[in-house]
Amino acid sequence: MSGGRKPPPLLVFTGPGTARAAAPWRAAAERRGWRTELRPITRTVPVEIAAGAVDRAPPAWVAVTSPNALPALQRLWQGRPELRLVPHAALGAALGKRLAEAGVEPALVAAGSGIADASALATEIVAASTTGDRVLWPRGERAEDLRDALVGAGRYVQAPIAYRSERSAEFRPPEAAAAVFFASPESAGAWLERSDVPRTTAIAIGPSTHAELAPAYARFVRVVRLAQPRPDDLERVLVELPVG
Repeated sequence: MSGGRKPPPLLVFTGPGTARAAAPWRAAAERRGWRTELRPITRTVPVEIAAGAVDRAPPAWVAVTSPNALPALQRLWQGRPELRLVPHAALGAALGKRLAEAGVEPALVAAGSGIADASALATEIVAASTTGDRVLWPRGERAEDLRDALVGAGRYVQAPIAYRSERSAEFRPPEAAAAVFFASPESAGAWLERSDVPRTTAIAIGPSTHAELAPAYARFVRVVRLAQPRPDDLERVLVELPVG
């Protein structure tokens, strides 16, 4: 650049895997003067939920924590149309809108980022239900947080797998980056499997992703974790992050 001025530091997002989901996270980093690139390292593959795999009696609630669950959920509605009449609870306004676009207006929309932040939804469902109520939660293959929270509050949770992650063949590692953001344990694991990635600062969205990265601490300059899985917490981390 002219005048010898250094370019802004680069933050590479290995996820969320879509431009739409990553947009608020990238905007948060760019507000703090960072350049950003989205390079998904995994891709999401829908998993069909067999109609017979869900309890015959309808649950009290259907919980939706990720847009990745919607394809499997829509197919499940076709096989079990009575489930469309069950109150649906969505994590975050954006996901609530996606759920309505898919054909079911959510009865409850909890505040939250919609990524790795199920505590807000669990609190809302507990407040709107009673002990012993059943909750259907179509989930990712490694997601456990919502079930743990609801079971701890005395609810029964059926949690069929609605999607899984696999390595993206299109991923190309950055030649240099001041930091890399990991939005899931799967993305962290995919990064660690490679030998051609740079040594840089790792930013984990939450505790399960941090736990995946922590044993390989020596592969990074540092490993930090967001206090809460929200874009504003990413901003706070970037303000304090040493660069250079």
